[in-house]
Amino acid sequence: MDQKIDTALLRGLTRSRHDRRDVLKMLGLGAGLGAAGAALAACGVKGAKQAPADQDAVAKYWSGKKQNGHLDFATWALYMPTDHAPLKAFTKETGITVNYQEVIQNDPSWYGKIQPQLAADKPIGYDLMVVTNGMELGKLLQFGYLAPLDQSRLPNYAKFADPIYRDEAYDKGNVYSIPYTSGYTGIAYNPTYVKEPITKIAQLWDPKYAGKIGMMKDPQELGNFGMLLLGINPETSTPADWTKAAAKLREQKPLVRAYVEQDYTKSLANGDLWICQGWSGDIFQENASN
Repeated sequence: MDQKIDTALLRGLTRSRHDRRDVLKMLGLGAGLGAAGAALAACGVKGAKQAPADQDAVAKYWSGKKQNGHLDFATWALYMPTDHAPLKAFTKETGITVNYQEVIQNDPSWYGKIQPQLAADKPIGYDLMVVTNGMELGKLLQFGYLAPLDQSRLPNYAKFADPIYRDEAYDKGNVYSIPYTSGYTGIAYNPTYVKEPITKIAQLWDPKYAGKIGMMKDPQELGNFGMLLLGINPETSTPADWTKAAAKLREQKPLVRAYVEQDYTKSLANGDLWICQGWSGDIFQENASN
């Protein structure tokens, strides 16, 4: 990735993206789409308010903690090759086993599930989790629920990661997270049923697709698309702008078949949906598996 991030979209466009033109790149099922970036956050240790940030404090934080040879990893569907080859290679090299669980459907519901345990200073049952850089990650950081990363144990990241990922607005310096994947939110479609080029968000409001349109259940994704349709920059949006976006989304609602989570790729493939908000990583994996 060699393009410079447009920081004007960082707050509203809650997953890692580059600029507005790229957000609006739309490709079809069978070719790709645009989708979600994610942050890998360590969180198996009990949540601690005001977790340390400088390296001396990080070293002190981890001092005395012993390796147990096992990791419990919470993630989304379609975020790993089906044979789990990278995890097998990791276990072969390190001897550390991984319990990889595709238990996350969306960020709000996942945060709602783990927040009570974190607030009670109890483990959530996972050491690593994939959380999108949005409101929920912001809350995890704000309330000190994430364990700080020991950068001295991440030499490959320091050596090979693009500098753009080491200066993200949501976690500067990768104190608590490192990126796992990056992509775009866009529009996925099944070319068996959609014959025209898909080039703009307004096509999700087209009556000819009534009953075959899918939209994300995630309120941030919904709100952003409503604002982008109206020409509103989510970065500088106001409560009034969100109200306008909500009105536009209510106009669309009679056309929508479903507000989806991770199951939308199957609905696209079998024709229940013809066109849908989607994440590029999901569509890439779906296309690769087919």
